[in-house]
Amino acid sequence: MKIEKKLKFKNNDIYVLEKIKNAFIINDDYGGLLTLDYNLNVIKKVSFQIEFPIYSLYCEWDGMSMLLFSSEEEKVIFYNDKLNELFYIMLPSQLKITSFSPIYYWKDNILLLITYSGEFYQFSLQTKCFNQVNIYDIQVYCSVLFDFYQKCLVHHVLTIYAETQSFIFKKSNNEIGFYDNQVNTLFFINQNNDGWHSVEAQKDVFIFVYETKIKIIINKKTIIIPIELPYIFLKIKIISQNYIVALIGNQGNAKESIIIKYKIRENF
Repeated sequence: MKIEKKLKFKNNDIYVLEKIKNAFIINDDYGGLLTLDYNLNVIKKVSFQIEFPIYSLYCEWDGMSMLLFSSEEEKVIFYNDKLNELFYIMLPSQLKITSFSPIYYWKDNILLLITYSGEFYQFSLQTKCFNQVNIYDIQVYCSVLFDFYQKCLVHHVLTIYAETQSFIFKKSNNEIGFYDNQVNTLFFINQNNDGWHSVEAQKDVFIFVYETKIKIIINKKTIIIPIELPYIFLKIKIISQNYIVALIGNQGNAKESIIIKYKIRENF
């Protein structure tokens, strides 16, 4: 294991880490976004006109458009990177107490979303409006999203990869599965829940994230990346079979954040 790059933030509470095509999106405290390339260089900065703690973020696959929800605001932010446009949009009354799941799909100029209660909505990039969509219309208009949603319903899903319609799920107390839709294959690993708070996977690589360590398992081999308190691992994202990026926080100071790019091995 080797640290390739380390990026430190002072007076900046970083809690968002999203992977898009060839880059990462992180929050810039409560007032904007930063785009980092895979070498952790800041290549884009977007500032909000208001304080906007991000609750969830829905990125178009190429990162050109994104919709941001806040847990404290009755509005959403729509950002179009290609046109450098930023819109503040009031939520319809029926959506002010609604949370959307991480299952979503971009099609043409429409973002399709699903609530945790199974209601479908569309957000138009042209009109900047939300409209509820009948589930039968979804089956016709976007069967890819509907089929993926149906697969998720029958599993205890832990992590969702909306772009590839793949997901990690808990099969039993000691067995974790990864459905990789790109190759239509299921991978399984024996791993009990001994304190990890999240899990990521790519093909047959499983990465379990604890507060004080990262456990990487592949081909029955285990790699451990430890960290010492007060620092804790918050999130990780897989760049490739050889590299991961970790978001690290300070338990005693939420405004201190670190992002580290690790080289795991020459070849898994």
